[in-house]
Amino acid sequence: MQPQSFLRRNALDLVFTLAVLAGSILLFSLEIASPERTQLNDALFGALEFILVLAAGLLIQRVASREEFQRSLKQYALSAFRRISDIKRSTDHLRSQLDRVRAQYSRDRTSDLDGVSAVVSELATTVNSSVLDWIDIIGEEIVSFERAQVLQHKITSAPPPRGATDNETRTRLDALQKELTSLRSELPLVFQAALQTEILPREGRFSPIVYAHYAEMVRQSGFITLQVSIFLEADENLEDRLRTQVPYRLWDDSGMSKFRVGLAFATGEWIGPIENPFVFTDIYENDFYTTLYDLLPIGHDSPAPGERPSVELPGSEFAGFVPNQASFYVRVPIESGQLPPPSDFSAPGAG
Repeated sequence: MQPQSFLRRNALDLVFTLAVLAGSILLFSLEIASPERTQLNDALFGALEFILVLAAGLLIQRVASREEFQRSLKQYALSAFRRISDIKRSTDHLRSQLDRVRAQYSRDRTSDLDGVSAVVSELATTVNSSVLDWIDIIGEEIVSFERAQVLQHKITSAPPPRGATDNETRTRLDALQKELTSLRSELPLVFQAALQTEILPREGRFSPIVYAHYAEMVRQSGFITLQVSIFLEADENLEDRLRTQVPYRLWDDSGMSKFRVGLAFATGEWIGPIENPFVFTDIYENDFYTTLYDLLPIGHDSPAPGERPSVELPGSEFAGFVPNQASFYVRVPIESGQLPPPSDFSAPGAG
């Protein structure tokens, strides 16, 4: 459904206004051309002119009132759509969390999630139908905004250029950036602000910087090295346990608004969270953990009933303590060919 233009909304009133104006011109011409100017003729012409002017004024006021209402309704629709977008983002995040939990358990242990998934699906349907309520008012703005979101995601999730000679990647990114800049300049301010400032927390997304960091580490050493905080009481057997109770298990320690991954012993005993080396950068923490989670060669086993969600991290081994810190290094062997290509992360919220 296309938004109504000014002419379509006011076609009938504009036709009547033009007719009144034409009648006024005709009446004025007749008054000038009249051979006799009696008091009765002057009164008659004056009354008719008054009626025509009043009719024209009422029609113009009607058009002006409709346009003022349309502007107010459009502003309300823009604000409503922004809130709908926030709800949609939260719904997508909840769905991704449910999918992640479901993937970690066997089919016979996920029956309790079916009811929650049904509610989330119904909520997503309601959100999508709510968007349709405003198509007739801000249809063009919605299409432009969604296109801008797609462009923004393509730019932020695209792998970086492969060196100074990778002109093809730079050209493609420049073209996307130019299109995004052009679209953004045409959007209402409320949509421009939504594009420029992310609403946090949100679900994790692919980070090309995190990917490039670990891809280079794998290329040089054949390992991904992680730093893990130790949330255990110190004892003289700790190092021996860290060396022998392997391979470690990768533990999903996520909440509903924060994605965090940690390690546990092969026995399932919790050790501590994997530390984020990008904590002092602009990389969102959920993006780091989401990208890392999909890079690691995790197993597909499920924890026993009552245990926390965890999967085996094949080949993982102790690689020494971090000096002067309550943490240690873990090495995970992985070949360059095992890394998923960046194209596997092209969907919004991939991870």
